[in-house]
Amino acid sequence: MTYLNQIYPSEQSRRINRINKVCKEKDIFRNPIYKGKNSTFYYYSPTYNFTYCKVTKSGSTFWMQIFNILENGVENTEELFSEGRTLVHYLANKFTVKIESHVRKKSLSVIVSRDPFSRLFSAFIDRSYLFLDDDVNKNILQLRPTWVNKLCPDDITFKEFLDFIILKVEMGQTLNRHWAPIYNLCRPCDVSAYILVKQESFSKDVEQALKAFSVPDEKLDTILSALHELKIETTIPGIVQTVLNRNKITKNGTCVCGQKLIQRIWTAFKIQGYLKVTIKFPRKLFNSSGQYDNTSYVSEVILAAIKRNKMTSSEMKRQRYKALVDAYKKIRNETLTQIVDIYKFDFKMFNYSTIAPH
Repeated sequence: MTYLNQIYPSEQSRRINRINKVCKEKDIFRNPIYKGKNSTFYYYSPTYNFTYCKVTKSGSTFWMQIFNILENGVENTEELFSEGRTLVHYLANKFTVKIESHVRKKSLSVIVSRDPFSRLFSAFIDRSYLFLDDDVNKNILQLRPTWVNKLCPDDITFKEFLDFIILKVEMGQTLNRHWAPIYNLCRPCDVSAYILVKQESFSKDVEQALKAFSVPDEKLDTILSALHELKIETTIPGIVQTVLNRNKITKNGTCVCGQKLIQRIWTAFKIQGYLKVTIKFPRKLFNSSGQYDNTSYVSEVILAAIKRNKMTSSEMKRQRYKALVDAYKKIRNETLTQIVDIYKFDFKMFNYSTIAPH
């Protein structure tokens, strides 16, 4: 804690004080979403004595990679960062502890946050647009006024995705972990000592936190290299592999395989700010169906396009934000009001604006 207090005491103090202030509001404990419906996952590092609350769509895959490096060393780092998300999360399961456990209470806990508007759109792109959750798309499809039993629900909109979440809450059903409120997943009011890592300042916050835990230089340099210099090279292959592997398991028809799926991955990387928005999909580089199912080949094509059309971090950020703004332009004010109400404690606790991106 000494190092942490020396580096940014005022910033962390403001974050923690704000959360503690919101926790004093009685409404939070009357809200049925706060406790009991979603499991709380904390991960414990016995070597460095800290715990981390896993929040999907808020850098959780990278944190799982961090835990494997912290506890297993740097020897298999390259292989670790090229693995699909599913395996990465599976490998880190051995570090889970209960929120009520002795080690969690005695260690410094890390909580992460992300703007609910951004997190929801990211969840839509991953789970719906890239078909990582086939059941969600099918369930959304059934809510349409004129429902047709399609084998492949490939045209689900972001508006329908948000309306589906609202309906789930109105019915008192448990929200999927990929978009459940963070205050529900981490129960910050039950955690007395922690660092808040915000997605919006993720690199800086992760680096400061790991230094606070006295992570040695060899491990720290490896993690920071993946976080900064090699971020694209270590991110792209894992995402491609995850999407292609999931598609092989749940294949329902031609709409979620081959060229159409790779084009969606291509578009998703534009939305995420990796690929320049003006770059067209290179159909001529895919001459056979086997190439569309080849993780290494698809990753190489995407990485080559990124290297040929490099963007600055500012350009990437602007492109991501424009995609977010364009997505929320199509959402009704009534829907936005309901979303803000569902995630109101995330907005308040973590100091995010309730005005949609514009």
